[in-house]
Amino acid sequence: PDRNSDRRPPDTHPCLPVLICDCMYENASRKELLPGTTRLALLVVGVADRFIMEPTLRHIVAPAARQGILVHYHLQLSLTWNGILNDKYRTGVQAVGPFAHLTADKIQAVVKGYASLYGARGVTVVVKDRDEVDPISNSLVERGRFFAYHAPHRIHVGENQLRRLRALEELWNRTKAREGPRFYTHVIVAREDLYLYRDVRVDTQMFSKLDRAYKFYCLVKPVQLAWDRFFVVGGLVADKMMRMYSEFYHNPNKMLDYTHTPEHHLQRLAQVYGIVFQPMPLSVAPHYVARYVQRSRNTTSLCLRDTFTTPLNSTDTTYWAGRKVHLRYYDKRRS
Repeated sequence: PDRNSDRRPPDTHPCLPVLICDCMYENASRKELLPGTTRLALLVVGVADRFIMEPTLRHIVAPAARQGILVHYHLQLSLTWNGILNDKYRTGVQAVGPFAHLTADKIQAVVKGYASLYGARGVTVVVKDRDEVDPISNSLVERGRFFAYHAPHRIHVGENQLRRLRALEELWNRTKAREGPRFYTHVIVAREDLYLYRDVRVDTQMFSKLDRAYKFYCLVKPVQLAWDRFFVVGGLVADKMMRMYSEFYHNPNKMLDYTHTPEHHLQRLAQVYGIVFQPMPLSVAPHYVARYVQRSRNTTSLCLRDTFTTPLNSTDTTYWAGRKVHLRYYDKRRS
């Protein structure tokens, strides 16, 4: 919708809105879907400053669309959190992404155009000024319901981790309200700072069991956990796995107490519901964790970090992680 659309919430400033837009949606009805059609939902949540759009569209949406898979792209971004970055590899260079300079309307227009170009037949974009989290009561703290490495009731980083879980659940609930909890055969969850460099194929035998979740491992001492930056969930269990935020507050199961990280919480929640996590090799979805940095006044660059081990070797500490890729599809000079 344009600026005068009735979809805009009343009394909302155009630069700081909560903009919810089904920008473009599925022309084909359910009746036209052939039996056995793979239906994929791609859910991306995060902060506008760190949002990396094109690699995910190029390597998930486009190959799936070419295979005849029905793909819906769902995005929820926050314009501000609290400025605290959970990144031990931070070099002091301020991260500035191209979407940080755009209004919500502009973000909507850019995402709609690119997602449709790459083959998404449904696009939802939610842009919020800020995601707030519910307070953690003393009773929850006393029972051990927090992330030990970054306790949300003590550290802003832990609070941001809860914000991400809340955003993911909100986005899923909005998606579910439109399509139902079991419309999709597969759901992919990706963070906004994921940089894929090869195609992801969900039509392979590996993802054939729809009652499982598929994930990478990351080593978080003293345990090996599910990697929360990218995972695939079978459509039969997606609705349970998307409740990470609500279950943190309301599920009394003791297995969810004393978790180390959100990854640990994710893995414990799967165990509570009896959902099998099947590991997948990095070759299924090769990716890096990425960060925008400001190289000069008019140039934005994208720097990559190794996903599972140590930062990429570099003698140059000017750029985060030392590996530099110039931003190709959209930069500050063209905004």
